[in-house]
Amino acid sequence: MEEEFNETPEVDTISENETKCASCGSSDVVDGHSIPLCADCRRHFTHYPVPAWIKIMSVVILAVMVVALIQFPKSIKAGIAFERGKRAEDAKKYSTAAKEYKKVIEIFPDSFIAKGKLFVAYVKNGQIENAENAFEQIKGKKSTDADEKEIIKEANDALNTLDSYYNLNKDLSAILDNEKNDGLEVTYKKLTDYSKKNPKDFNGYFYLGDVLYEQGNYKDAQAAYMKAVQLKPELSFARLSAAAAYRQNKEFDKAIAECNKVLESNAESSDAYASLGKIDLKRHEYKSALEYAKKAYEYDNSNIGTMETLALAYHFNNMASERDETLNNLKSLKDPYISKIQDIIDGKSKIYE
Repeated sequence: MEEEFNETPEVDTISENETKCASCGSSDVVDGHSIPLCADCRRHFTHYPVPAWIKIMSVVILAVMVVALIQFPKSIKAGIAFERGKRAEDAKKYSTAAKEYKKVIEIFPDSFIAKGKLFVAYVKNGQIENAENAFEQIKGKKSTDADEKEIIKEANDALNTLDSYYNLNKDLSAILDNEKNDGLEVTYKKLTDYSKKNPKDFNGYFYLGDVLYEQGNYKDAQAAYMKAVQLKPELSFARLSAAAAYRQNKEFDKAIAECNKVLESNAESSDAYASLGKIDLKRHEYKSALEYAKKAYEYDNSNIGTMETLALAYHFNNMASERDETLNNLKSLKDPYISKIQDIIDGKSKIYE
C-alpha cells in the first residue's frame, strides 16, 4: 500500500509581536506610534521639507477663513434685518421697514437692493425728504440681475407715485405761487375756475380745500378734499386734511374714519396718528391725545407736523418743560407754522376749544 504523503511545506512567518518598518522593512521599529517606522525613517519623514505651494495655500485658506468668520455674523445680522424689513413691508408697517433696511445698509453700504427697498419704504411712509435723499443713491441704476430688476421696478412705481402727487400742472403752480400776493379770496376764485376747467386734476380740489380751510369754511373744505380723494383714493394727505375739516365741524366719527382708512394702507402713518391726536385735543381727551402724539413721534421724529402735535399735547397735559423743549426743536427747524402753534398755546387761537 502506497504511503500517503502528509508533509506540509515550510512557510516563512512573522510572529505576532514582530513588526517591520513600513518604509525600509527594518524590524527596529520605534514603539508608541500608529505608523510603524524605524528611528532613521521616522527622523527622515519628520524633517521632510513642506513644499512652498502648500505653505502659501495654507496661508490663503487661513486668511479666507478669518474673513469668513468676521463677515459671517454681519451677514447673519443683515439677513435678519432684511427679512424683518420685508415682513414689515408686507404688514404695511413702512416706518419699521425703513429702519430695518437702514440696518442692512449700515452693514453693507453698497447693497443696491437694500437702498432700493429703503427708498420705496420712505415713499410709502410719506417721508418725502428722506425718499429724495435715498433716491440719489439708486438713480440711473441698470441691471440684468433678476432680483435687482424687481427692485428697479418697485422704485420706478414709487417714483411715478411721487410724480403724480407733486408734479403740478403749470397753471395750478402759477396760482399757488401768487397766493401771497393775491390773498385767499382771489386765490379761492382762481382755484374754483381751475377746478372747473380741470375736473380730473385732484390737486386742484386739494388746494381749493386748503384755501377754504384757511378761510374757516370747513364744510366746503371737507367737500373739496373728499373730491380729491374720490379722484385719488390712495391720497393719504387729502384724507387727513378732510379729517381736519370734519374735526373742526365736530364730526368726530367721520374724522376718525378717514384716519383709519389711512392706517389701513400704512399701519405706522405718523400723520394719521398725529391727526387722531388732534381729534382728541378737540374732544378734550388730552391723555389719549398725548398717547397718539407720542406714537406719531415714535414713527417719524423728523416730521414737523408730528412735533407740532406733540408740543400741543404736552401743553394741554400741563407738561410745560416737555412742551417748551419741543417748541425749541421746532424753532431750530424753522417751522413755518410755529407762530400758529404759539397762538394756540397763548390762548389767542381757539381752534381746539
